[in-house]
Amino acid sequence: MKKLFSKLMFLALAAVTFTACEDVPNPYDVPGTGSNVPGAIEIPGGVGEGTFETPFNAIAALNFGKKLETGQVSKDYMYIKGKVSKIESAFESNSYGNGTFYISNDGGHGNEFYVYRVNYLGNKKYAKSDTPVKLGDDVIICAKITNYNGTIETNQGEGFVYELNGENRGGEILPSEDQGDNQGEAAGDGTQANPYNVAGVLAFINTLGDKTSDNVVYVKGKISKVEEEFGTQYGNATFNISDEGTSNWFKAYQVYHLGNKKYTGTETQIKLGDEVIVCGKVVNFKGNTPETAARTGYIYSLNGVTESSDTPDTPVVGGEGDGTKDSPYNVTAAIAAASKTGAYVKGYIVGNAPDKTISSAIFTADGASETNILIAASADETQTANCMAVQLPTGDIRTKLNLSANPSNLKKEVILYGNIENYFGQVGIKSVTYAILEGTEIGNNPGGGSTPEPSGDTALNVDFKAGIGNWTIDDKNKPAEISAIWVHDAKYGMKATAYVNSTKQNYDSESWLVSPAIDLSNYTTATLKVHHAINFFASVDKAKEEATVMARIGSGQWEEVPLSNWPSSLSWTFVDATADMSAFAGESNVQIAFRYTSTAAKAGTWEVEKVSIE
Repeated sequence: MKKLFSKLMFLALAAVTFTACEDVPNPYDVPGTGSNVPGAIEIPGGVGEGTFETPFNAIAALNFGKKLETGQVSKDYMYIKGKVSKIESAFESNSYGNGTFYISNDGGHGNEFYVYRVNYLGNKKYAKSDTPVKLGDDVIICAKITNYNGTIETNQGEGFVYELNGENRGGEILPSEDQGDNQGEAAGDGTQANPYNVAGVLAFINTLGDKTSDNVVYVKGKISKVEEEFGTQYGNATFNISDEGTSNWFKAYQVYHLGNKKYTGTETQIKLGDEVIVCGKVVNFKGNTPETAARTGYIYSLNGVTESSDTPDTPVVGGEGDGTKDSPYNVTAAIAAASKTGAYVKGYIVGNAPDKTISSAIFTADGASETNILIAASADETQTANCMAVQLPTGDIRTKLNLSANPSNLKKEVILYGNIENYFGQVGIKSVTYAILEGTEIGNNPGGGSTPEPSGDTALNVDFKAGIGNWTIDDKNKPAEISAIWVHDAKYGMKATAYVNSTKQNYDSESWLVSPAIDLSNYTTATLKVHHAINFFASVDKAKEEATVMARIGSGQWEEVPLSNWPSSLSWTFVDATADMSAFAGESNVQIAFRYTSTAAKAGTWEVEKVSIE
């Protein structure tokens, strides 16, 4: 709104000038008017090519932008050099952490280029300890350029201060993140000895469809964008890597540090331009984001430095058994099976994951968790990729198998009956109802392989038309212009939107509707049921990205639990949807949240009427 008001004021002043002083020339070009309009005569004094080696000056950037149609964004990232001539909003240490200002060739008011909401040095959010940008500073901006309704400027969310008074905190960002032209030649075979390049892993991912790779692969490239640097809360990072000189990109999503270890705060941070080899399973997430599957990857090499890890150099293949009681899978065969409902698996109890992530695995009974064990085909196995994590439901299965209460179970052989499915980011076993340990039967013998049934009745049953109850609202990003994003409606339940009807304005926002703790300790499987409606999003597909359901255990990391059903069109039609919550079954402190996001371009409305877990 501030930006629109500013532009209207400039236009109004310009109109007054033309009316009152028709014969007096305008002293300089105001951004958004005069020569800074597509189709106007090229402004003299433009220098540079917009490249890393030869940046545009401010005038050259304006001339480049004049060639764009209204709303068009440059395909490539461009480099623009100039002096800060006006500061519209200073960098602040808040949820945005970015700044908006103008630059010109010499720092004066004339032919100024609009630098809109760019990140700080290193493409990171501004922190209180950072040096603020001030008038007269020499800057180089790396950004995509757009023609926004006649104003040539950096495209929101796709720019940062590459250099400030000679200081920079990152290497060269590659020309584009588009998966279009200039793809480069695929190379490598994905092994540790011969990693894929980015073009190579993209070609491999294209063969997977919507599936995650069965085995880990190695991918080599340079960091071209840091989305989330390493932090001590979760110990991982998210960034993009590219092949030098191409427009390919691949996302390293929630990967751990060297040696497949959580970052603790003392290790080397990552930055733009670093050369890395990333190891992990890969997937084309939602059909348009090639990335490592969440928390299955780590940095194998950082600028040539490597550390030992748990991950084997060769994929796990082969095995024994067919999954029946008479011929149980061994762990190797079960991993190869990847998914099966109601299967027998035999293996040795070799450890557990105390932090409920495979990266926290320990091969001892000391400090063991009560809720899971690791089994392997060999009693001496210490590589997590050769293990299966087993979820232990409340009852005799947990009581008699967990290593915390039964340390002598370490290295004993066990036969389990349950479902082979993803657990802790790799193939594991859940919904276990029967086990045999040293000839002793535990749980209910399925008698030929019947499918395990969930225990318990309804863990959660909420009708939001009656009120919010003991749920809470966590506003991650709520503009001051909005009084509330999530609101209660006695007719429709809880409703989220960042559109303000009085001003007809959309806002960039993020707000979570968070449940109290939910006890699923008596469940072996669990299903979330939601009655909801959507409207005014850019599309149904966009609603699936901006209206998501999240879940976590205790104070752990939130994970998306995808809903099965959405309205076929944008309307106020309510539909019933479900989500598989079995990954959280057996846990006593589970939370779910309805995460709503929006942009300044479009803010949809999400209505959630009823929620239950069965």
